[in-house]
Amino acid sequence: MTETRITPIDGLRGLAILLVILHHSFDPVYGYGRLLDGIFAGLSLGWVGVDLFFAISGFLITGILLETKQSAQYFLNFYARRFLRIFPLYYLFCFLALYVVPCLPYADPLTFEPIKEQQAWLWLYGANILISLKHSWVLATNCLELNHLWSLAVEEHFYLIWPLVIWLCSPRQLKVICLVAISIVFAARVTYVFSSHDFISAYIMTPLRIDALLIGSGVALLRSEMSPGKFRALGHIALPSMFVLLMASFRFFDWRLSGTFAPSVGLTLLPLFFAASIVYVVSSSDMSLVKRAFSTPILSFFGKYSYGLYIYHFPVLKMLGAIGIASYFINATHSRLGGIMAFNFVAFIVAILVAMLSWHAWEKHFLKLKVYFVAKASGK
Repeated sequence: MTETRITPIDGLRGLAILLVILHHSFDPVYGYGRLLDGIFAGLSLGWVGVDLFFAISGFLITGILLETKQSAQYFLNFYARRFLRIFPLYYLFCFLALYVVPCLPYADPLTFEPIKEQQAWLWLYGANILISLKHSWVLATNCLELNHLWSLAVEEHFYLIWPLVIWLCSPRQLKVICLVAISIVFAARVTYVFSSHDFISAYIMTPLRIDALLIGSGVALLRSEMSPGKFRALGHIALPSMFVLLMASFRFFDWRLSGTFAPSVGLTLLPLFFAASIVYVVSSSDMSLVKRAFSTPILSFFGKYSYGLYIYHFPVLKMLGAIGIASYFINATHSRLGGIMAFNFVAFIVAILVAMLSWHAWEKHFLKLKVYFVAKASGK
């Protein structure tokens, strides 16, 4: 038994990472008049790409677990393959961030000390917990950003629990568990936000964000029990559902205007929208425009390197800014706007090159070992 690869999902991953990159690049850009500020505010909404990543992960991981549930060494194969995919890059980055970057000429060692004192949280995938405890985005120095690691912590926490739940429960029980758990998380987050107004914790803490992964898991559960024809029919329903969910989420996109709506109700509506999108894309015929769009080489390229780009882009942006690249372009173009646009483009290209180098020089050698952990029939 082998894992099924769904080609347009790589395209969706590509879209997700491009959204995140836009957010990291344009979130702090403002002061250019109503029109341009509105455009940059729209680009900065790319943080929603994280929720798309969550929905995709829930969908794919649940599909893999359901396919391999009856295989021999179910847990060993799953965790070994996850280890080989995620840990090498994550721990390489942590090592570089904590012990190599502080030695660079433009790094201020003093700004690294608070992170080094709390580094156990990073090594143990607890970045989101540390940020929540501090009630601030504390994982940053004068030349480096690590706050984005919070989402990887949420996914790892999900991987610790979900394989056991799937192994213990029947498909019918799993659907009930998904529905109940999503409802509990939703209610807990709404209650927490309105009682504490702690938006950061509501956004990053696993117990308050795991519904996004479970919503993606629910799609995989439905797909596993439906015939291809019924799933395609579900795709026809998904399209108008996407429109309704998008309209319902509209005021949620700008946190500054939406108050408590964004970190409470909105953080469930958005993954529902992306789950409907997954249904629509996956269920579409191979010749459909949407499936061909998400199977294009450019989106598949970004999907392939999405993990590395997520890890490296934000730090590259901060490091290039620290050595004066942004100032150089602003002076060279005699325009703050032109300089920022040029700087963001250069940071984007550098991040792509770093991600590709990382994949070919480091990650792919671990990925080759996944062939030793392929699910096989248990013989029962």
